[in-house]
Amino acid sequence: VSLFMTDVQDRLQLLRTELATKEIANIRETQPLPGAINNNQLYRLITDDDRSFVAKMYFHDDRKRREREYPFLSLLVEQGFTNIPRPVYQSVDLDVGVYTWVEGSRKDPRSYAQADMTDLADFIANIHRIPVSQGAELLPAQMAVFSMKNLRENIQKRIDTIKDDLSKERFSPSVCSFLQEHQSLDQVQKALTRVEELYGPSVFTHVF
Repeated sequence: VSLFMTDVQDRLQLLRTELATKEIANIRETQPLPGAINNNQLYRLITDDDRSFVAKMYFHDDRKRREREYPFLSLLVEQGFTNIPRPVYQSVDLDVGVYTWVEGSRKDPRSYAQADMTDLADFIANIHRIPVSQGAELLPAQMAVFSMKNLRENIQKRIDTIKDDLSKERFSPSVCSFLQEHQSLDQVQKALTRVEELYGPSVFTHVF
């Protein structure tokens, strides 16, 4: 099957057939998920027995998105992580990953508290505690940008957005206090300056 000749609905129908044939699930209904990222399409799969899964239909290019994400989430499950979508099935031909459904909702910036920041920091720290040997066969991570210049611009844009949110008090008071107390945004900008000092201005002309 050529993914460049197959539209989303056709891929969904072929996925339903694969899941049924492999006796993983009989899909009764598919629902597009709002707010899905641009490169990939997300769908909720509802089974005959009222279970739910998520199908992530990856944008097919040379970045091997599924080949990076699916094995990495599988590794996290092996390492005991429970607060992530668990891989259920991947279709190589359709470039689709199927994951367990996790109930949730989009949070308003002001609803984020310091506990959320702590949870995120703990999650990242636990990932870094995984021995490198355990992930030896994983493909290396790939930047979501095409050059170091794009990366610097992306980081700066995020910093400016957060500063604007802070000035307009869009975050909870505890988050505002944390960012200001630890000078978090200034630290990021200092890190960018340090990279340029160490490797020279030409580092930001590198293309991935």
